Amino acid sequence: PVPEHISLPWNSADELLLEHADPALPTLILNDRHGALSCGLTSDKVSVWTDSYCATAAIHLNTSANDLPAPDIRTLDNLPALSDVAQVLIQIPKNHDLLAMQLGWVAAYWPEAQVHLAGMAKHVPVRLLNWLEHHADNYEQSRVARKARRISIRGLARFGHSADSQWQGYTHNELTLQALPGVFCRDHLDLGSRVLLDHLPDGLHGRVCDLGCGNGLLGLSVKARFTEIDVIACDDSELAVTSAEHNAQLSKLAMSCLQSNALSTVDGPLDYVLCNPPFHDGHRQLTQIAETMFADAATKLKPEGQLLVVANRHLPYHQPLGRLFRQVRVISADKRFNVYHCSAPKPRRSERHRQEKAE
Repeated sequence: PVPEHISLPWNSADELLLEHADPALPTLILNDRHGALSCGLTSDKVSVWTDSYCATAAIHLNTSANDLPAPDIRTLDNLPALSDVAQVLIQIPKNHDLLAMQLGWVAAYWPEAQVHLAGMAKHVPVRLLNWLEHHADNYEQSRVARKARRISIRGLARFGHSADSQWQGYTHNELTLQALPGVFCRDHLDLGSRVLLDHLPDGLHGRVCDLGCGNGLLGLSVKARFTEIDVIACDDSELAVTSAEHNAQLSKLAMSCLQSNALSTVDGPLDYVLCNPPFHDGHRQLTQIAETMFADAATKLKPEGQLLVVANRHLPYHQPLGRLFRQVRVISADKRFNVYHCSAPKPRRSERHRQEKAE
C-alpha cells in the first residue's frame, strides 16, 4: 500500500540497490521511502533509518502485508549504537546536506562499510558525482540503467562527523532558531512564515498547534508572545522535531514536540492550528499532503477553533479548505502568498450522520 499520490512503492534506484546488495552482510538502509528496500532485503541483520514518520509507517505496513519480519527501525538517538554494519544502502535524498550528514555517520560509526547509493539519474547531477568521488577512497559509478544510477564508495574518512557542525540557523525577534540538515529553511527565515506571523489573531489562547513545524519558528514565536498558551509542534520529519525541541531548549520556552503524520499523534481538541504546509514530496509538487493536514485540523479543532494557513499564491487551496470549514477568508494576499483564516470546521460525514440521527 502507498499514498494516493504515489503510483508505485519503488523505483529503479531501489532495484539497483537490491541487485548489488549482499544479503549476507549486516546492513543499514537509509531513506527507504515506502518499504521497498526493507521488503527486498529482509533478515535479522538489517536495520533501517528514515527521517519520515509516514515512511516508517509504510515500512511496517508493507513488511507486515507481505508476512515479512518486523524491521529494526532506528532513531537518531540509537542509530550510533549500531555495531557491525558492513553494508549501507542509501536512496539519495533530495537534500544533499542531508546526504553529507549521513555519509558522515558512516565515516564516524562504520568506517569500513561498503556504501551503495542510488537515485534517478536526472536527480543525480555531475557535481554530486564529482563530490562523492573526491571524498571517497574507492569510487565506482554505474552506467544509467532504467533511468537510475548507482554509485558504490568505500573509505570516507574525509567526510568527518561532528554533531555540533551540523547545526545551522538564524535569529528572529530574539529567538535563536537552528536546524539539522534536511529541515525546511534551515539557515534562513522563510518569507511565508514571516507573513503568517504578521497576521496572527489578537489574544491567542488555549491549545495551539504548529502543524508541520520545521524548526519550530511558528510555535516558539507564539509561545514567546502569548506565554500562557499551550503549544504543540509536530512534523513528519524526525530531524525537524529534533530541531524544534533543540530550539525550545535554547529559548527556554515550553513546547511539546511530536513526530506525526499531520495531526495523527496530536490529541484534540485544539483552539488554533497554524500551518505553512509543504507542497513537495521529494522532487514532486503536489497538494495532497497539505489537504491531509487541513482535514486533520478540521477534525481536531474545537467547534469555535481556527486554522491559519500561509501558502504560495498559485496553490489551489481555497476549494479544499471550503469543503472542510464553513468560513474561509483570505486575510492577506500579496504577489507571493495568501494567508487563509478558516473557522467553524464542518463535521465529517460519519459525525454529521450521527448528529442527524440523534436529532
